[in-house]
Amino acid sequence: MSGKKKILMSLLCTTLLIVGISLNAFATPMDNSGALVGVFLGNDNDYDYIEFLLESYSGLDLDGLLYGKIGEGDGIGSTTEGSLSITTEDLTEDDPYQWGSWSSDVSLIGYSLKGSDRFALYYLDPNSGPWTSGYWNMCDVLNNGDQNPNLSHFTGYAPIPEPAAMLLLGSGLIVLIGFRRKFSKR
Repeated sequence: MSGKKKILMSLLCTTLLIVGISLNAFATPMDNSGALVGVFLGNDNDYDYIEFLLESYSGLDLDGLLYGKIGEGDGIGSTTEGSLSITTEDLTEDDPYQWGSWSSDVSLIGYSLKGSDRFALYYLDPNSGPWTSGYWNMCDVLNNGDQNPNLSHFTGYAPIPEPAAMLLLGSGLIVLIGFRRKFSKR
């Protein structure tokens, strides 16, 4: 490699390194994964009401919800409980609100963010999923004087598998076993 090419390559690598470092220095909160169903006054522990809200928004008929709650009280941060986990980014003076990421072992159909006296509910379209991870932020949960509260807890909701789907799977397996026996006798 000639001297000019080495200098040009060094300059290019240095420029890319500086640009990469400067972009990371200006990290901004990620948008919430999913669609905002609404912001509601009160607690998010009336799961029949949450199911009703998700059904109304999505048009789906849910057979109940499985749920997992994380970070109640001061348990915010790298917290794990069951199959649900969240991370919280450290707030800086430039951050307008608290934010982070979430992950789950099961595909969620929605989640809620509770802060102060309100909670925001988000719908995760199963046709765009599976939703086993995403981002959250507190931008929609405003309280007194338009102040953004910190996250009290994150609750993830997963649909209970439909009995009809289990019946269909079971009958399909029985048919496959029947075909195997028929062809193995020959």
